[in-house]
Amino acid sequence: MKKFLFVIFLISIGVLLQAQDVHFSQIYEAPLAINPSFTGYFDGNHRIAGNYKSQWNNIQKGFNTFDLSYEYSFYNPAKKSGFLGLGILFYNDVAGPMKLSTQNYTLNIAYHARIGEGNYISAGIYGGYVQKAFNEAELQWGSQYDENYPGFNPTLPSGETFEKTSFGVPDFGFGLQWNMIKGSRTISSNDGYRVNVGVGLFHLNQPKYKFYSGSEEQLKMRIAIHAQGQIGIENTNLSIMPRFLYMLQGKQDEILPGLLLRYTLKEESHYTGFARAIYLTVGGYYRTGDAAIAQLMLEVADLGMGFSYDINVSDLSAVTNSNGGFEVSLRYIIKNKANISYH
Repeated sequence: MKKFLFVIFLISIGVLLQAQDVHFSQIYEAPLAINPSFTGYFDGNHRIAGNYKSQWNNIQKGFNTFDLSYEYSFYNPAKKSGFLGLGILFYNDVAGPMKLSTQNYTLNIAYHARIGEGNYISAGIYGGYVQKAFNEAELQWGSQYDENYPGFNPTLPSGETFEKTSFGVPDFGFGLQWNMIKGSRTISSNDGYRVNVGVGLFHLNQPKYKFYSGSEEQLKMRIAIHAQGQIGIENTNLSIMPRFLYMLQGKQDEILPGLLLRYTLKEESHYTGFARAIYLTVGGYYRTGDAAIAQLMLEVADLGMGFSYDINVSDLSAVTNSNGGFEVSLRYIIKNKANISYH
């Protein structure tokens, strides 16, 4: 019976949210999921990143989400006007025992125009393909429960007919952002700062689909407004990182403020280049009305490893026992020797 109720819960969520997008808690470790204009904007020439999130697994398998991205930056220190970025993104989300899945494949392109010392305006677009599917064999209906049979009887007809159990639609989006970077006056002063503000628009074509006759759904446009900063505390090894994300899709919205502290465990050698920097970041977010999120990240040279955990605080906590889900992130950046950091 519990499994049946969860299936109904998943179907209801799918109808009410009208195919609301997946989301990660470590928002800036999945940058292409919040703004295509992030493509290619990083301290290096190649970036490989991945995230895995497991949520509500104590309720009939819950949600499991995975993404993987690769980006290439055409940054060249000899060119002062700007540079191009290219990227590809894949994510896969599977929900519940019915294995309701969403797969997304996108190709991203962005241009980062330099408008002054340490200032960039970025514009990016993406085009791709979204595929949704579920396993009809895993569904259980009220008409299949027999009082003369021990619970669910799979041999009974459900009386339900689906027009299709999978579909695919094209997907397009656009994004803009502004970045400002001011470096420290000296190697050890740590008085620099960074600011980033932007907006991403997803599913601009708002494709329609239907799993069964008489019920047509629409992949609503998603708006993501984000802002973040990194402020060095002068003459210390500590930086403060305030962050904010607001997303709106159809009638559903998400507000995610956060605050992180980044501590320099070891500075990079600015003379020999042999000693690589090590940073430890701790902090959290609060997804209003849903979850409190704790995050930990370790950066060793060009490798970043993050872990976060969602503690559910919504009405669903009565079922989840306040267990939300864990998320891990991994990114690796490769720098061409000839290209010095523009950050």
